[in-house]
Amino acid sequence: MIAVLNTVLFQLSCVVLFSYLYWIYIDDFVPATTSNKNKKTKGEFIDCFYTSITIQAGVGYNGLDPISDTAKMLLMTQQFVMICANVIIFYLFSIHLLNLHHRKK
Repeated sequence: MIAVLNTVLFQLSCVVLFSYLYWIYIDDFVPATTSNKNKKTKGEFIDCFYTSITIQAGVGYNGLDPISDTAKMLLMTQQFVMICANVIIFYLFSIHLLNLHHRKK
C-alpha cells in the first residue's frame, strides 16, 4: 500500500511542479483554443494545470500550445518523465506478480 501511495504522490508532485514551470514560462505558450486565431492572448494558471495533468495522465491533449523551443523542451521533459515513471511502475508491478506466482508454487 505504501508503494501505491508513493506512486500517487510522485505523480501529483510532477503535476504541481510542471504546472508551476509552465506558469513561469507562460509567455512561451498560448492557449490551445480554436477561437484563439491570433494567438496573442495569455494563458491562465488553470491552462497550465490542465496541460500538466493531461500530459502526466498520458492523454496527450494540451491546453497550451508551445511557441518557443524552450516551451517545447519543457513539454517533452514532462512527457519523458511520465514515460520513465510508467516503465518503472510496470516493471515493479510485474516483479510483484512474478513473486506472487512463485510463492504459490
